[in-house]
Amino acid sequence: MSAIRVAAISGKGRGLVAKRDIPPDTVLERAPAAVLTAEECDTIDLTPLKDFWFRHPTDPDRGCIVFGLLSVANHSEAPNCRVDWVHDQHVGWCAMLVTLVAIPEGAELTHRYRATWFEVV
Repeated sequence: MSAIRVAAISGKGRGLVAKRDIPPDTVLERAPAAVLTAEECDTIDLTPLKDFWFRHPTDPDRGCIVFGLLSVANHSEAPNCRVDWVHDQHVGWCAMLVTLVAIPEGAELTHRYRATWFEVV
């Protein structure tokens, strides 16, 4: 059973919260990703998906759409999670949401975005 859920986050919209206490270095999710070309990144910025794509882990000109809950995790300058990328020869790129510290039940899960296009609050 998943240790995370989507919830309303005051001042941010939606985000992820812990359903139970979670120890550090826990992989909360491993989600497959679709790779975007530079042109597709420009196009996706014109759609509602603009807030949900990630920079490609090895090519800054490309991007990835992640098919998992971690795509709605909010940004923090002091995050409690990180996103690790792995490439699998059978499924391609996958993003993993990994805890950096112990997270108590009910706490919001955040990671530091590699690029920010908004004012950090």
